[in-house]
Amino acid sequence: MLVGIIGDERDIHVYTLKNRLESLHCTVDVIYFPYADMMCTNDHMMVNGRDILDFDAFYVRAIPFFLQSQASHRMKKDVWNQLYTQYMDIATINNERIAVYTSLMNVMNDVCLVINPFPALFFQHLKPFQFYLLAKHGIPIPPYLATNDVATIETIDDAIYKPLTSNLHVEKKTVVELKKIMKERPVILQQHAKGKTIRASLLSDGLVGAAEIKHKAIDSRVGHCSYKEITLPAFVEEILLKCLQVLTMKYSEIDFIMNGDDIQILDVNPSAGFMMLEEDANIPTSLKIAEYIVRQIR
Repeated sequence: MLVGIIGDERDIHVYTLKNRLESLHCTVDVIYFPYADMMCTNDHMMVNGRDILDFDAFYVRAIPFFLQSQASHRMKKDVWNQLYTQYMDIATINNERIAVYTSLMNVMNDVCLVINPFPALFFQHLKPFQFYLLAKHGIPIPPYLATNDVATIETIDDAIYKPLTSNLHVEKKTVVELKKIMKERPVILQQHAKGKTIRASLLSDGLVGAAEIKHKAIDSRVGHCSYKEITLPAFVEEILLKCLQVLTMKYSEIDFIMNGDDIQILDVNPSAGFMMLEEDANIPTSLKIAEYIVRQIR
């Protein structure tokens, strides 16, 4: 069995999953698009000397689709003028890369098992669309507002500021702070859900495990936190598996708030950092992903 992992071989998630797959007698090729040899012809789609048709499955950890941070940060006018030509070069190169990366990813999706399928890979960058689909299918989420209209936030109370894409922290913002941000970009605000913070690891055929995250900050990634493995009620597992079905994912780690029998889904991650639960809560996600891949392609 030949499995490709799309990502950087230095990423702990990439090399851990690679080791798990190799322990199950799979051949693994790690493909990091910026440094991979790619060739597309009438008859072949080649990556690192192998035809995509020869692969049995792909696991997608990361696709470098976005501009370098240097080109996206706000900067002084004189610095911008100095970097403008470089910025345009980066933007053009990025667009050219996207054309090939997207084509290859769609071919992979067309010919074999992909975790996660191409349409699902962008839900961490498309929060309003993710929330729309979850709400449409009756999955409980906190009330939210995504907007660039300053007037709509004047009376906002007890809401938290979330990144529309990823990498930024979830935190409280004053109306003054929000107005400053909204001069540059839209914001997404979500009603602060109260209860236990839980992260669950799931594959499309079942729950891998779940842990309560005990933390003091709004964002569990800020400051000290601890993880305790827990057992979820059957009805919660059904809701979480429905999230995967609605968002066409094979695997996800889902963040949610649980208060008694009420749950509210905060985020469904298409390429989650599973090592956090693996190391801190002893949930064997990498092994379960590897076993799932082998099970699906036999």
